[in-house]
Amino acid sequence: MSTNNQNQGRVLDGAYAAIMDALAETTLAVDDATLFDEARMASEDPLAAAEGVRTLLLQAAKDYRQRHLRMAANEYRQRVRDIEAHWIDLPDQAGERRTLLAAVLARHPAMQSALLTVQHREFKELSDHDVESCLIQLAALGVLDAASEEAEDEEGQA
Repeated sequence: MSTNNQNQGRVLDGAYAAIMDALAETTLAVDDATLFDEARMASEDPLAAAEGVRTLLLQAAKDYRQRHLRMAANEYRQRVRDIEAHWIDLPDQAGERRTLLAAVLARHPAMQSALLTVQHREFKELSDHDVESCLIQLAALGVLDAASEEAEDEEGQA
């Protein structure tokens, strides 16, 4: 946009703001009875209009308060899409996945407290779905890839 167009835009924005300010000042100077009469002459219900404005303002306030929640929800959905898009080569058999999870957590004990509650530390009560979910989370964190590389290095050295 050229400088001339930008200046024209600013002038128009300033003129618009001046008109709105003048309208607000005029409205504030008029008594309530006159406003009600003018609204009725225009076939408008002042109470319905007031309720509409009230609803609009409440919704705007709610939207403002929930802006961080919406941003977090969007970020969460994006991360889920990223995890789902990342190919993870997990063993086909549930027992092999359970063994892989045990091996990874043995190498990274700090991850165990992050992923598993005390009741599931023995892995026996974890469902196959829970084991798979833990492995997917570890892969998303890059821990599973690092553990696979370490295992390959150890096999190569043996």
